[in-house]
Amino acid sequence: MPRRPSKRTPSPAQLLRWVLGGLLVSGLLVGSVGVAVWLQVPGNVPLERVRIEGDVRHTREQQLKLALATALHGSFFSIDLEAVRSGVEALPWISHAGVRRVWPPALVLTVSERSALARWGEKGLVSPEGEVFFPQADSVPGGLPSLSGPEGSAPEMVRRYQEMRALLEREGLTILSLSMSERHALSLHLQGGLRLLLGNQDPEVRLQRFLDHWPELKNNGIAEQLDLRYAHGFSVRWSGQVAGSGGNSGAEG
Repeated sequence: MPRRPSKRTPSPAQLLRWVLGGLLVSGLLVGSVGVAVWLQVPGNVPLERVRIEGDVRHTREQQLKLALATALHGSFFSIDLEAVRSGVEALPWISHAGVRRVWPPALVLTVSERSALARWGEKGLVSPEGEVFFPQADSVPGGLPSLSGPEGSAPEMVRRYQEMRALLEREGLTILSLSMSERHALSLHLQGGLRLLLGNQDPEVRLQRFLDHWPELKNNGIAEQLDLRYAHGFSVRWSGQVAGSGGNSGAEG
C-alpha cells in the first residue's frame, strides 16, 4: 500500500514568521481605524478657509457667512457637506449650491443665484421658471414689471407675460403689470397709463384685437382703458367718458 504523506510540523522559524505577519496585519488594521477616528476629531485637521465661487450679485456676504456658520461644525473631514449645501440653498436668492473639500484644508462653495423676471404680489419676486421667492426688500432690482395672481398661478402668469410682452413690444408697448383675479380674469397696465381688461376667455385673441386697432386708437387721443371683454369688439374710455368701438354685444368674462 502506498504510504500517506506525513504532515510536517512547522518549524519554529515558520511559526515566528506567521505570528509576526498576523501582528503586522492587525496593527495595520488597528492603525487605519485609529487614523480614521483621529481625522474625525474636531480640531485635529481644522478647516482653514472657505472659497466661494459663482456670480453672487444679490446675496450679501454676511448672509452667506451666517448660513455657513450654522453648518461648519467638526474637522475638515467630519463637516457635513449636505448640511452646508442645504443651509446655503435656504437663502432666498440662491438656486443651487455645491460643496467640495480641497487640500490644503478648505471647502469650495459654488453657488448660482436666481434671476428675477418680475415682482410677484407685494413682497415677492418670480423667476423666468415661475418660481416665487422672497428676498430682502433692499436687494430687489429696480424697474421690474409686476405680476400677481391666485396661489399657484405663478408659472402660468410668467408664460402669459412672456407671450404678451413679445406681441406688445412689436408695437413699442411695454407691460408695467399683469394681474389675474380669483376668477382668472386678466388685466394689463401698459407704460403710459393704458389699462386693458382681457377677462378670462381667450385673452390672447382679445389682446390681438387690441393690437389690430392700436394704430387708429393712438391717433384718436389718449385712451385710459379698453374693455375687450366683448364677443366681437371693445369699449374705450377716453379721459373719463366711455365711447363704444366695434360691436357692443355686452361684456363677457
